[in-house]
Amino acid sequence: MEKIVGYVVSDATVKTFGNHKSVVNFTVAKNRFFTDKDGVRKQSTRFFDCSYWKNPEVAKFLVKGKVVELDGTIDVRAYIKTDDSGAQIAVGVLTVNVSEIGLFGHSEKHAAPSAAQNDPVQSDEEFIEDLPF
Repeated sequence: MEKIVGYVVSDATVKTFGNHKSVVNFTVAKNRFFTDKDGVRKQSTRFFDCSYWKNPEVAKFLVKGKVVELDGTIDVRAYIKTDDSGAQIAVGVLTVNVSEIGLFGHSEKHAAPSAAQNDPVQSDEEFIEDLPF
């Protein structure tokens, strides 16, 4: 299992299959800061396409801008894409099969779940208003 902390890029979507199984799909962006060889501070952003199969109710808390902590298995998907000019481009996609989700802060769209509810996130997660990054 690997841990990722990042920002939800857009509101999560839920897809339900014929066998009454549902998956929550969402994308998380993780920023990385570094100094290049010339001493200039730079930022690099990695995007992770995430899927969560345990409880579709968590989707209402996975809204754009929400800070999340994910535990899961990271994998890479690669394919060849043809652009408008006909050139072929190799594309790599980072995917995460999420096993646990921790939510931080509060969203304007939805209030954070209370521990008393049967909420889809770990009830012992701490909701933090101010993050150090």
